[in-house]
Amino acid sequence: MTNYILITVAILVLQTGCTITRSEPLELYAQISKDSREASKQVSLASGSKKFDFPPNELMKAIIVASSNNNLAVVNIDNDIGFVIAEGPSIISPEEERRHCEENLIIVKQQLPVGANARCEASQTRIRITGTIDSKDGKTSTARLGISAQNTSRARENGIKIAQYDELGPWATQRTYDIFWHAIDKALFIQKNTK
Repeated sequence: MTNYILITVAILVLQTGCTITRSEPLELYAQISKDSREASKQVSLASGSKKFDFPPNELMKAIIVASSNNNLAVVNIDNDIGFVIAEGPSIISPEEERRHCEENLIIVKQQLPVGANARCEASQTRIRITGTIDSKDGKTSTARLGISAQNTSRARENGIKIAQYDELGPWATQRTYDIFWHAIDKALFIQKNTK
C-alpha cells in the first residue's frame, strides 16, 4: 500500500508524521524528532487502552479478526497470557494520507524559511500493532495496544540519506488507533450477534 508523507523542514509538519529532505543543523533534526516522538507518546497514552464488556478469549478473537480485516498478519499470539502482534501495511487509506499531507502542505509553505522546499511524497509504511489483554474477573477485559512503524521511503538529498523514521507521527498514530479500535468494536458486535 502506498502512503504519503510530507517532505519539509518545518517542525509543525514533523509533528504530523513527516520527514526532512534537506540538511539542517543536527540540533534542529534532533529537536524535531524528539517533539514528534513526545507527541506520539501522548497520543498513545490517551488512546492506547480500552475496556470491553467481553471476556478475554472473545476480545482476542476480535483483535485477530480486526487485524485480518485490515490486511495485518498475526505474527505472534499467546492466548494464555493475552498477547498478540500483528504486522502489515498502514491501515490508513492512501487517499486519506494524501489529503492530510496536502492540507498540511498549505500551512507549512507559509512558515518555511527562504529556500526550503516542501512536498508530498509517496512512502511505504509497515505498521506493527502489539496488544495485551488483561481481565480481573473473566467477564470484562482491557486491551492495550502499542503502534510502531517502519517507513521504508528513502528521503535523499545529493545522494545522502536524510531521514528515515521507525515510528508514526501523532496524526497517523491517532488515526491508526481510531481505525483499529473501530475494527475491534465491529468484530465484537458481529461475534455477539451471530452466537
